[in-house]
Amino acid sequence: MVISQSCQNAVLFDRIFFFFFFSFFFFFFFFFFFFFFFFFFLTRSYCWKGADEEQRMRQPTATWACGGGGGSGGCAGGGDEEPVLVTPSTPRAHARIAAFVICAARSLVIALQWRVKRGQIPVSRTAVLPGLVLLLFIIILIIILLLLLLLLLIIIIIIIII
Repeated sequence: MVISQSCQNAVLFDRIFFFFFFSFFFFFFFFFFFFFFFFFFLTRSYCWKGADEEQRMRQPTATWACGGGGGSGGCAGGGDEEPVLVTPSTPRAHARIAAFVICAARSLVIALQWRVKRGQIPVSRTAVLPGLVLLLFIIILIIILLLLLLLLLIIIIIIIII
């Protein structure tokens, strides 16, 4: 049985397309899962501790809220204002995550300066570590994207030749 040239081209195109598609998603997801696990476990103690300290500094020890009493205070329901204790040991999750991201970004800036000045900044290595990991992540991500762009260019050239 003779297979036509257009059918062979379609099969070749499908193979190239699926190779590109699956390789892209394999590298992309593997890289991101690896990065997040690596970054989280490597920097968790430094950044979570910093996030907790920042949260404790920003969070008030007591705030005023409307009570259930029937007074004529400034509350909308007519109740009196009474102090409500907000403990620092229960930070909000989004504030903690935001502090973690800020910590990583600050560490990246420290790492970039530390890399240029070769240790002239008086910071510990644990402060630089999250930034170096983030910098490594950005470099590897750029390399992977360039390789995928090269692969796409090769696929386009093969399709044009065929």
